[in-house]
Amino acid sequence: MNVFNDFNLIKFKNQKPASDNSLITFKEIKHIDSLFTDKKFVKYYDNIPKVFKNIIKNFGKKFPEDFIMDLLNHTQDLILKLKNYHNRSRPNEVAKNYNIDLDVVDLATAKTKSYPSGHSAQAELLGLILSDMYPNLRSQIMKEANNISLSRNVGRLHYDSDSQNGKQLGQALYKHYKIKKHAI
Repeated sequence: MNVFNDFNLIKFKNQKPASDNSLITFKEIKHIDSLFTDKKFVKYYDNIPKVFKNIIKNFGKKFPEDFIMDLLNHTQDLILKLKNYHNRSRPNEVAKNYNIDLDVVDLATAKTKSYPSGHSAQAELLGLILSDMYPNLRSQIMKEANNISLSRNVGRLHYDSDSQNGKQLGQALYKHYKIKKHAI
């Protein structure tokens, strides 16, 4: 059962990203271009379930893999709808207009539109749910959720505003999940 079937996207459709030719976008490109390149960091944090599984298992707990994969699958369509609705180009595409060559980490998971960051949304959602399940691990889990989001900026795959909006989406998905969970 997909608890996100009736999630309302209107708020997130109304939160529009800056236009490609805006000063805000230019500053965001300059910001991610200034970040230290760490391809190993970016590639490790690309695999969301693995990151969380490593934390949970390192503390001798059982990782709810099927449940986590269901959540990822159930949120994927919502995220893609928002990405296609906003149709924001990835930073490396826009940077070319400013004669900036971003050192992008090429990942198979970064072939859709940019806004919002799906990794940030899903990491925030899963981080909050896993923190409820394992409250003693909350700080480690949420640190890794933040690293997943940050990795998308370090890899020059997302603007900071993509990541921030993704986190907000993840928080809204979490609230929706909590309401639905209690209604069942």
